[in-house]
Amino acid sequence: MAAAATMRSPEWIHDVSTVFRSPYDAREDFLEGLEDAGRDLSKDQKRRVSEVFGRLDGLRQYQFEVVHIQKDVDKRLVADIFVRTDSEGVNLKSYDYILTWLSVFWPRAATRSKTSREALGCHPSV
Repeated sequence: MAAAATMRSPEWIHDVSTVFRSPYDAREDFLEGLEDAGRDLSKDQKRRVSEVFGRLDGLRQYQFEVVHIQKDVDKRLVADIFVRTDSEGVNLKSYDYILTWLSVFWPRAATRSKTSREALGCHPSV
């Protein structure tokens, strides 16, 4: 969801779904918005914008790994799946593990995650 500041900025894609519907139209609308705002782009800058839109469109080809877990699975098994997923190359931080274990065995921890992150000394934007 776009914030009011980004909605006013021509430098933001306000609805990324437009890129997936038509990358060409989305790119053209984006460039037009910049021009309407008085931004004159060089040929190199326009090429870079095209590359970015191409990479965004490329997300449609991305293969997501999904693990389906039954509702009645033991909480320890869920936490173990989390750990095994990380061992497959997903970059997780130590506080990810701690917060996962807390949320598995202390359900109200999720509502207190900001406090938990601060207690663990994590950066507030994490």
